[in-house]
Amino acid sequence: MANVALSLHEGGRMSGDGRQESERTLRVVPPWRRQFVGREELLDAARQALQSAAGAGIVLVGGPGVGKTMTAQHLVELYFGNACVVQVRGSAATAGLPFGALGFLLSEVSADALQHPVVVLREASRLLIERAAGRSLLILVENPQELDPMTAAVLMQLARARMAKLIISAAGFHGLPEQFARLWSGGELLRLDIGNFSREESGRFIEALLGGPVSGAAAGVLWELSAGNPLFLRLLALEQRSAGVLAQRDGVWVLAGRVVHSGEITDVVRAWLGTFTPRQRSVLELLAFAAELPLELLHGRGDAAAVDELQELGVLDVAGGRPAMVRLKQQLAATILRQSVPPGRSLELYASVAGQVEPAALSPEAALRIAAWALECGRKPGRQDALTGACLANRLRDLPAALRFVRSIPGSSRDPEFVLEEARALNAMGDPLAAAQAAARGLQLPRTGGLTTARLLLERHRALRTGPASAAAAEDVLQDLGRLVRNPPAGTSAAELPAMYRELVLAEAEHAVFAGRFAQLPPQAAAYFTDRSLPLRERLRFGSLLAQAWAATGRMAEAMAAAEQLEAALPAPGLAPTERGQLRGELFGIYLAAGLWSRCTRLLEGGMVLADVSGGTAAELAAGLLHTLCGRADQGRGALEGAIAQLRPAGGSAVLPLALAAAAHACALGGDQARAQHYLQAGAQARQSGSWAMRSGTDYFRLAAQALLGRREEAVDELARRAEQAAAAGLPSLVPLYLGTAAQLGHLPSLHRLAGTGETTDTAHWPLARMLQLLAEGRLHSEAGPLLQACELARAEGNDLLAFELAEAAGRLPADEPLRQRARVLQRETFRRLDRYRSTRRRIEELNDFERNLALAAGQGRSSTSLAKELHLSPRTVDWHLGKIYSRLQVSGRAELREVLN
Repeated sequence: MANVALSLHEGGRMSGDGRQESERTLRVVPPWRRQFVGREELLDAARQALQSAAGAGIVLVGGPGVGKTMTAQHLVELYFGNACVVQVRGSAATAGLPFGALGFLLSEVSADALQHPVVVLREASRLLIERAAGRSLLILVENPQELDPMTAAVLMQLARARMAKLIISAAGFHGLPEQFARLWSGGELLRLDIGNFSREESGRFIEALLGGPVSGAAAGVLWELSAGNPLFLRLLALEQRSAGVLAQRDGVWVLAGRVVHSGEITDVVRAWLGTFTPRQRSVLELLAFAAELPLELLHGRGDAAAVDELQELGVLDVAGGRPAMVRLKQQLAATILRQSVPPGRSLELYASVAGQVEPAALSPEAALRIAAWALECGRKPGRQDALTGACLANRLRDLPAALRFVRSIPGSSRDPEFVLEEARALNAMGDPLAAAQAAARGLQLPRTGGLTTARLLLERHRALRTGPASAAAAEDVLQDLGRLVRNPPAGTSAAELPAMYRELVLAEAEHAVFAGRFAQLPPQAAAYFTDRSLPLRERLRFGSLLAQAWAATGRMAEAMAAAEQLEAALPAPGLAPTERGQLRGELFGIYLAAGLWSRCTRLLEGGMVLADVSGGTAAELAAGLLHTLCGRADQGRGALEGAIAQLRPAGGSAVLPLALAAAAHACALGGDQARAQHYLQAGAQARQSGSWAMRSGTDYFRLAAQALLGRREEAVDELARRAEQAAAAGLPSLVPLYLGTAAQLGHLPSLHRLAGTGETTDTAHWPLARMLQLLAEGRLHSEAGPLLQACELARAEGNDLLAFELAEAAGRLPADEPLRQRARVLQRETFRRLDRYRSTRRRIEELNDFERNLALAAGQGRSSTSLAKELHLSPRTVDWHLGKIYSRLQVSGRAELREVLN
């Protein structure tokens, strides 16, 4: 690629050779090619516009740091490597000089000619064309708002004459030269808007930057802080690596501490903030501390124009509603602003809005931020304000803030309600021992009311039930709670009694689900789920416990009806993000066990909490479980290894054994037996402290992995035994899964038992049970039809592994031609979707050198005749070799071969 760099020096002239300057400049540019991710649709649209005979080019529009220049460079490198590329940069120094941005070129024009604009215009065009030397000419324009009009006219003339294509990078259309605006309004210039990275793109970008996989938790935190701005994301990631906050464990980059921002990223953000006017900066400072404020309040302060300007610049987000709320898009900028503002200024800002903000009109996050802001300003809250802040912080899982509110009140350790909030925070922080001790201390305090005592007992029960050694003590606490409710202490008001009883029902329901004793689920839970006089989050908590219990005991119609109500309530404004996440996690578990894997995929799009894990780690774990169960081994392993690397330092996470067992299964599916054994051994050493559902899932994945690692007979026997135990315990949800897995491994008694479950199973709401019963019917009667029905169900739900195995089994059975053809088509389709075969590298490595080269050539569209001539073979021989390759790769012809290779 021939580049002519147009870096300007004093007087708007360029000294030295343009090509040498370009080479010198490019040497100091970061290795952007290795870090370019995403933008696929934008790149394709840009390519089409630039390769089209019509049109003048494109204009890339986006704010600072979104990667306009990098995108333009990548576009040129990818598609226009043989073009002559000229870079034209506007600047304040040359904006007032005619042809100032073309000073490098006009050094070859005589002084007399420079006095005649028409001559200069013609000469500049001629010189650029000469430099192109017959190649296509691409002109990269940066800072177009600072181009002088004559330079813009030259570029417009070249573009309109189709002598060159323009790639213009602009922060916005405001201030764009009139010539370019005319090209755009006339349809000759294509506008392409570049936004920030999505969460997925951010993860890929960080992986490219650091040179290895990154945990979902780490990628998620950096994405949220940077809002996906590529520049901020890059600087933030590199600073965390330098500070040891991003550390590599088992080959995965994980978060090993609290995020810091004190180096280059702080300087860059502060420089960016320095570009705003004082009025704009005042609005930014307010929102940095308050998180969000009503638009009406800001207008009342006289900030309407500043808000409009900041919104146009893409800095603010104005959410509709009553009232309309304004918030900063950049968390990182907010954090650095808070650090930069002196305490006196912070207090002044707080005083300016404190009396005008109604907490009830704010989101829970904003209400908490303003309450925390008051603490930071040295405002001593009253007892009730501090208690409200601690409760809200616990709801939002801002656990350090909860403890700060608790400790802001002198003597809070002697106040039972504050001790309750302390116990809740400690429990959520993964310290059940300290939580149990705090709750016990609260129970010993005088003046503890009946309702607070009930809640302290519930929190102590939650802390104790997770440890095998304290399970008996947890049962005792549950009994104590029952006695308290039946014999309330003197002074308990009539208004407290119903709430105390709900705490008891909640404790018993949670314990029944946690321990897998679903028959002990109190019947009152169903009444509370439908009681609209209760707060929404309480009703949904009871509904979730009911749905889990009904699903486990085979009452699938009721379970799915409850689950659908719960899912419909997820967007409700009364829920905190963590409450939504917990509900999503519990629904995910229900759908995963029922075979409703497409619904699981839908739930992955939002935040999730699984047991004691939230954020990116929970989402990564959930994705890993789903991918692995559906046979997508590579994706499952990648997600699970990221979650494990993030979980292992904590050590005591309840979900770690499940993640290790699922990773063992994923590795075994992908053929990495050594790594699978490693995860099985690690799982055997991990502390089991999870719920019944967690332990059951762990056992299933462990047995599935063992069956693939040469211990099939042992695994089959245990699967069959566990199916019997589940049936005896009244837990039919596990019976089809255990029997189906054993039957797939060739255990004939399990196949017969599986066929017999149809009479007692509600398969209309239980897709997995229906698939497995069809499997049993087809295999026992050697009929392809039921197997293909099961295959279609599995494929519709996204279980590629089960669908492939069912199609393969159907293809081996005698059937009429339409069924055999359908079996072949389904077998090919599902085979290609399996992750263990989707990797191009793995598929190509299965071929020898001759087959590999032949497949690549055929996939590129080469005909058999052309290949035969080159290889000195007959076309029929080439077709014969291609037929073998098609069979190996499970494709039907060149079109599918190209799809596989791409």
